Amino acid sequence: MRIRRGVRGLRQLLYAGLNAMWPTIEATANRQILTYEITTYSLRQRASESERGGRIATEQYRFMDVEACRFLTDCAERTGTAWTEPVEDIARMALAMIDGLVLRWLVDRNGDFIVAELDDVAGIIAARAVDQP
Repeated sequence: MRIRRGVRGLRQLLYAGLNAMWPTIEATANRQILTYEITTYSLRQRASESERGGRIATEQYRFMDVEACRFLTDCAERTGTAWTEPVEDIARMALAMIDGLVLRWLVDRNGDFIVAELDDVAGIIAARAVDQP
């Protein structure tokens, strides 16, 4: 794939990355459900003031935050763009949207809907960047 410069190229690169990730999610539906179950269990433990409660969820999301920040930073560097907000904040927002899409897909298994929504997510993320001079 030829990578274009600027915000337009960033949006295309983000979409390509999101779109490339999606088949893995579809192929691991049961693992996705298990991940939500483990997260919910961990949060329930934290709510009951368990000594280790919430640690699993916290570590899981910390790992995803780090990987998302790397991906977003790499995409910006490759396209000659800069984020207008801290990349950590953009990563959190992007992951929250993806979490919602995965959960929705687990409910209705409408893959066509997801493909269109991934393009919208790429646009929302790219809107938080500007071309670098």
